[in-house]
Formats: sequence, structure tokens, C-alpha cells
Amino acid sequence: MELLVGLAILVILSSIAYPVYVTSKRKAHGLAALKKMTQLGTALSQYVSANNGLLPKEEADSGENSWQAAALPDAADAWFNALPRLLGAKGAGDFSAGGNAAGFYAKDSILALEGVDYPNTKMRKPLYAFAYNTKLHRKDPATGQKPRVNVSKLADPSRVVAFLEQGVKGEKRPIEGMQKYDGDDSKASGKQFVARWGDRGILVFVDGHAEQVKAKDILESAGGLIRFI
Repeated sequence: MELLVGLAILVILSSIAYPVYVTSKRKAHGLAALKKMTQLGTALSQYVSANNGLLPKEEADSGENSWQAAALPDAADAWFNALPRLLGAKGAGDFSAGGNAAGFYAKDSILALEGVDYPNTKMRKPLYAFAYNTKLHRKDPATGQKPRVNVSKLADPSRVVAFLEQGVKGEKRPIEGMQKYDGDDSKASGKQFVARWGDRGILVFVDGHAEQVKAKDILESAGGLIRFI
């Protein structure tokens, strides 16, 4: 009888401890993600200062986001190469050129976030758990090009989103009606925003600071559009 009581108590304690462990682990991953994205914001500020106020490109000139495109010379000023390199880390193109695509997702990679369940398949493109705000670069109808934005043209850089966490395949969308997640692009709009740390996700603003924000505070109830991008 005492053995059964002891086992019952153990089961109860385990049922209590496991959710606490999961919550604690998720919180730790969220803090680690915030730290990485804050570093990215610091690199963004450095890049802007060194490039006469210009923001980095959102992608290679070809518009492709394959591993091969990331390693081309015209992708050197794309954020996924330029900003990690300013931090003394590898960009997406470096992992590609070195034949080490798996390293892109390693714990010490500035381009990958701990706690994200990246699909365990060989992908033609790198998967980004956070991406550049594509609304910063609008296509010029006359040239078909996307000219880089100068920060001096922005009314309030501290409230303009530069980077947002975006979902990868399989992640839950915080609001119904948002488009499917895939994470296979280096740029994203509010429709890809994900609240993977409880009810929160991370934004990096053009002035370089990062915030963890509640999805319900920045998303429309229909369509999933960020209010202040």
C-alpha cells in the first residue's frame, strides 16, 4: 500500500514539475533569442553609421534566397551577410561557401534561434526564424529595383521595425487567418509574425533596440498585419 501511495505521489510531482520545466526552458530560449536579436540591432546601427545612413539590403540582387545566392558577391550587403560579419560571425553566404549549411542552425550561429524546431530536412534555402521587414524596401515601378532606404528619411526610427521573428513550418500562428509559415525567405511582413515565447515575439527597430512584444498588441484581428511597421 505504501509503495502505491509513493508511486502516486511521484506521478503527481512529475506532472507538476514537467510543465514548470517546459516553461522555464522556453523562457530561457526566449531570453537567448532576445540577446541575439539585440546583437543584430547593434550591428544594424554600426552598419548604418558606416554606410552614410543606408540600411542593408533585404536579399541578393537576384531576389533569390538559395544557399548559392547567399554566397554571391551581390549579397555581400544583404543583412544576413553584412550584419553577422560586423559581429565577427559568419553570414549565410559564409556557411554556404564553406559547405557547412548545418552550421547555420548551430547554437553559436547569430542567424539561428535556440528553441526553434527547424524542419529536419535538407532544404534548398536557409530557413530564417527572423527576417527583415520587407516594407522598408519598396520596388521602384520605373526601374523594377528596390532602392535602399536612408534612415534620415524615417520620421521615427525607434518605432519602425527592421526585423521581426517569423514562423517556420509547423509553428502555431497567433491569429487565425495569417498566411502559412515556411521561414524560407530572408524578408517578411507582419503576416509571418510568430509569438513563439508564450504569447510574445521579438522585434528589432531601426534605431537598433529590440523588444519582446505581445502578439495581440501589434496584430490586427484579421489578416495578421503589424500596426506600426
